Amino acid sequence: MTTPSRTSWRLFGGTTLLAFALRAAQVLLMSNQAVNPHWLHPVMDAAVYDGMARGLLAGTWPAAGEPFFSAPLYPYLLGAFYGVLGTGHMLPVMLVHAFLSALGAGFAALIAARLWGARAGWLAGVLYAGSWVSILFAAELLAVSVTVPLLLAALWLLLRAMPADGAPAPRLGLLLAGLGLGLACTARPNLLVLAPVWIWYVVHHRRVGWRSPRWLPLAAGLGLAILPVTAHNLVRGGAAVLIANSGGVNFYIGNHAGADGASVSLPDVPPSRADMPANLTRAAESETGRLLDPVAVDRHFLQKGLRFWAEHPGAALGLQVRKLGLLVAMRERSNTKHLYFWRQRSALLRWPIWLGFTPILLLAVVGLWRRDLDPGVRFLILGSALAFGLALTLFFVNGRFRLPLLALLVVPAAGGLDWLWASWRSRRWAWPRPLLAALVALAAVSVVPDLLAYDPRAGFGDPAIWYSLGNGYLAAGDDPRAIDAYRQAVRQQQARPQPTFAPLVEPLHASLGDLLVRNGRVNEALQLYQNWLRSDPGSAEAAVRLGDLLLQTGRIDDAAGVFATVLARTPDQPGARLGQAWVQLYRGQAADALATFDAIHAAAPNAHARFGAGLALMQLDRLDEAERAFREVLVIEPGYWQAWGNLGDLYDRQGRLDKAAEAFQKVLEINPQDQGARTWLRAHPQARR
Repeated sequence: MTTPSRTSWRLFGGTTLLAFALRAAQVLLMSNQAVNPHWLHPVMDAAVYDGMARGLLAGTWPAAGEPFFSAPLYPYLLGAFYGVLGTGHMLPVMLVHAFLSALGAGFAALIAARLWGARAGWLAGVLYAGSWVSILFAAELLAVSVTVPLLLAALWLLLRAMPADGAPAPRLGLLLAGLGLGLACTARPNLLVLAPVWIWYVVHHRRVGWRSPRWLPLAAGLGLAILPVTAHNLVRGGAAVLIANSGGVNFYIGNHAGADGASVSLPDVPPSRADMPANLTRAAESETGRLLDPVAVDRHFLQKGLRFWAEHPGAALGLQVRKLGLLVAMRERSNTKHLYFWRQRSALLRWPIWLGFTPILLLAVVGLWRRDLDPGVRFLILGSALAFGLALTLFFVNGRFRLPLLALLVVPAAGGLDWLWASWRSRRWAWPRPLLAALVALAAVSVVPDLLAYDPRAGFGDPAIWYSLGNGYLAAGDDPRAIDAYRQAVRQQQARPQPTFAPLVEPLHASLGDLLVRNGRVNEALQLYQNWLRSDPGSAEAAVRLGDLLLQTGRIDDAAGVFATVLARTPDQPGARLGQAWVQLYRGQAADALATFDAIHAAAPNAHARFGAGLALMQLDRLDEAERAFREVLVIEPGYWQAWGNLGDLYDRQGRLDKAAEAFQKVLEINPQDQGARTWLRAHPQARR
């Protein structure tokens, strides 16, 4: 191998530094929790990776007896970051993350410089440095920021290992190239389709020949990187899985009747990312009627995807055509988080100065057309891009999964831009008609469908985005912003109801209602529940929450009417029965209330029912039984501070002041804001131990 020149290192360092500056700026912007409440509370795939990395440090991941469900390199790397930098401060972790992403620009620059000179190298580095999707993902806990640098580093190592003069390729260079590609595969397994292209390039275009051992180091390096993962799956996971046990699931995600070719949607499987393996297992076992191991679950979904092709070939082919369109589409499709929504929230990325996919694609065609490009290298780059792109369409296509394709195209795009610059300087324009025809056709396929049918701002009205944002603000303790985000989600769902959001309507209203009550905005919460009930008269949850809040505000008769309406439809509805018991208690019908509370608790252990029974027993002056009831509440739910408070009142009535003091101290341990307990303890200093 030749030693990189000082110019190459300057090129690598300069483009990497530029890319890092942009990514570090994005990281700093996203560290503002007012802008990004998910900074300390990741969601969706980022939350899964975060959980796996923390589980690695805690010894709870990977689980014994199961092969890796997803590619393991990134969570192991993230776990190493956490181990060195700590888990309490995300900024250092994300800056390292941004630096790794920036290395992609440096390696793209080295590749282009090797093919066309330093100017093309700088252009390639700048093109990738300024890729807005890459900048955006660099501030997220996502594997693609590691995958792309590894892929480009491997491609650079392969080109370096293939002397232009036809001399024998150094074994070490090929070994390192294979190792780099193998590591990239352990972060994104579908990159394995590049292996045949690269081996064919070494054998055929460099005239090594199959009988020569010269190509074997490339294959050996690939195997060396993947073998530890396969060994783990076989020895610890008990299954012969090469890298990840989710290929069949991902195939089904992209190949079923309801698939759109871009997003993760699984019929009859809850959408939770964190619980995905367990949800898939439950769904597969329910459909087959038997217990299945993880490999059998994945095979089950693969077979479902294949049946879709066999039974509905027309629909499957149409879906495949759509995915081919998405592969070259001008605009990015979202997977975990809406890309354009989060681009707009970034003061850096919201400016319309960043190149998108289409310009890079068209420039790449120009670069690949250049006559001074070695035919073998053209085969290598074009073959790698086509192989990866077509493999991607077997599953589903979105911005995050398409980014490695963009990274591969950046190199010839720099060559194309370099050629345009040279042509402009020399005033010599020679555009072959086939090239012009290819550019026009590709531009039409890439641009026109998105201009006609895809509005990136339409997603701003997606209630799921605002609900997720509200959850983030809630987790961060920012109640005002959480309320605003939840209200926006409610408005968007009411304006344009989306069936996919229907399962989240109940938790959305529940979270918003609880927040409003906690912040003293009870009338707004009442209005929220009333509107919810008007929009969905059959919702028992809406009615029960409205009735409970009416009880809290002293509107006993109104609450009784709401609960009666629910029970008329569903006599065994637990929430309405519990509400009915509270109505009886508030009306002074302690004996009737006690009977209702006991019946509810007898049907299924219920801390609230047992607590109500304790209050009814106190009204009936059956204090010993009341004490037992409150103690049972604390067995069921140890943090039920109201039970401790009522035990304190009970002991106070009995004159057992030391026990009352103990109970009120427990109240303050759980709920330090309770003024009743604080006042009692202040008035009875002699009772405190």
